[in-house]
Amino acid sequence: MRLARGWIALLLIAVTCVAVRLLVARSLDGTLQLGWQAEAAAWRLGAVTSGAAAGAALALAGLLRQSMLRNPLASPFVLGLSGGAQAAMAFAALLAWK
Repeated sequence: MRLARGWIALLLIAVTCVAVRLLVARSLDGTLQLGWQAEAAAWRLGAVTSGAAAGAALALAGLLRQSMLRNPLASPFVLGLSGGAQAAMAFAALLAWK
């Protein structure tokens, strides 16, 4: 029963986050836009979809890494992946800046 309550709480949090993302946005001049606007619906739905896809991909990558290494504590920080990703992003930003 306790596990079911946890899953229900996570589901409610996810639905709330999606609803807020679909109903609240910033316009190009920086003001907040509240409510559903048909002209911005495609952009907002794209943001929600890409966020969900990125989260699912990160979760799958973590699951695969932990099962490959047979270590439930194998985090990106322990393996050095976060530092390597940060260095690659800094290098890409440097290249894009010039």
